[in-house]
Parts: sequence; structure tokens; C-alpha cells
Amino acid sequence: MEGFLTDEGKIILRETFRVLKKSFLIRKDAGIMSSPILRATESAQFLIDTSGIDTKLSICQELFSDGETCDTTGALRAILRYARKTKVETLIVVTHFEMIRNLPDLFRIKILRGKIPFLDHKVGRGRGVVIDCKKKVRWSI
Repeated sequence: MEGFLTDEGKIILRETFRVLKKSFLIRKDAGIMSSPILRATESAQFLIDTSGIDTKLSICQELFSDGETCDTTGALRAILRYARKTKVETLIVVTHFEMIRNLPDLFRIKILRGKIPFLDHKVGRGRGVVIDCKKKVRWSI
């Protein structure tokens, strides 16, 4: 059924989480935000259920994309509000391909004050982006 997390999606999420955990990027007290779209919320909840992360899913309307347009500025504001409110050191954001194309660079410009774009822009559907705020680098997983 369209919109539900597929077996292939679960495999991708397990592998993504394995890479994050191996890189010590995921802590048990991480926060998880998701777009309200069913596939995104199921993906986020699957990560919570299979990872041992002790958190409740935060569904965020600002992370929504209709497949063509998205409000990356509104999404960034919502992410920053959540991070300030929860004080988490690690935040996993589950959103859509359209959002992930521009959100990391907006984060780099507005938050990290970077003038040079991140070099790694190869993000496939069902994959993710990791931003190391201390080193000011980004890579895809």
C-alpha cells in the first residue's frame, strides 16, 4: 500500500542506523523529528523502535513537502525550536527528498555561518545527511 514503509525501506533504515551508530553519531538520548506524512512518521518510529533511542517522536508540520515545494526556512526554525526546547545533542530529522536537497546548506549558511558550500551533495531517496557542527562538514549516508 502506498505510503507505508516497505521492507526495502526498513533495510535501508537499519543500514543507515548501523552506520550512524558505528560512527558514534547516535546517542540513546537523541531526538527524532518527522514530517507528518505517513512514510516519514513510520520511518522515524521504526528508527525509535529498533534503535533503543529513548525518545518520543515529534511530528513537525514544517518538515512537510508536497513533492515539489517545501519551506526550508520554516523547517530550520522548527528544528532550532525543538533543539532548544529538548537540549538534545543529536537530532534525527526525517523528511522528504525535496527538503533534504536544500536544508543542509541553509543550516550551514544560517547556523554555521559557512560561506563555502558543503562538498557532498549526493543524497539519494531514502538516505540521509549528517552534519558535524564542530567540523562544519556534511556527508551523505
